[in-house]
Amino acid sequence: MNEKRKIKILEGLFVFLFLVLSGRLFQLQVLQGRENRLLADTNRIQKTIVDSPRGLLLDRHGEILAGNEPIYLFGDIPTQI
Repeated sequence: MNEKRKIKILEGLFVFLFLVLSGRLFQLQVLQGRENRLLADTNRIQKTIVDSPRGLLLDRHGEILAGNEPIYLFGDIPTQI
């Protein structure tokens, strides 16, 4: 094969790959955009219960230095307000 034919084949391959990727992007963004948005919104919040029983920390006289008390944390994402 001569050089010009190789370059034309390579250019055709790149154009084909670009069209395939552009078509997939169009499908994801335009055709399935609403469905993907709903999936992302429902995937954002997760409730996790972590069971972590620990013993008390005592000093040498038996007084409690650190105990176990449940705490609840609440946070927000500033860009979501």
